[in-house]
Amino acid sequence: MHRLIALALGLFLIFGGSAMAADYASKDEARQFVERAIAHFDQVGRAKALADFSDPKGGFIDRDLYIAVFDFEGLTLAQGAAPKLVGINRMDQTDSNGKPYIREIIETARKNGEGWVEYMRNNPQTKKIEEKVTFTKAHEGLVFMCGAYKAG
Repeated sequence: MHRLIALALGLFLIFGGSAMAADYASKDEARQFVERAIAHFDQVGRAKALADFSDPKGGFIDRDLYIAVFDFEGLTLAQGAAPKLVGINRMDQTDSNGKPYIREIIETARKNGEGWVEYMRNNPQTKKIEEKVTFTKAHEGLVFMCGAYKAG
């Protein structure tokens, strides 16, 4: 009987754990999301794309992935997780450790064209502060970004 319970628990941990991990996106998926967003931007134009990125039904929110777009001054132009932030300058926004992560994301895109930035952020799925890594890319004078939580 103990073996049966141990087997059942083991299977739950293996398959239950992988099912939970599937709820999180990977770094590769975050990068692909940015590339897909840029292709959409080029196809439909700036105004429609920015509206789509901030629309919960616009096709650019998937699990913990969403697109955010800034200008190089830090003005939020699109924000899939919190559309109410559109129009707000977030250049000096800091993470829970005081790191000005938006500034670093924008500067990484400005200096390198694209890159990765790590910081701490509240995960809306777990309601906990967790490590997040964000892919950022400059395109048409804007900064596109999408991140994945490292817990995933």
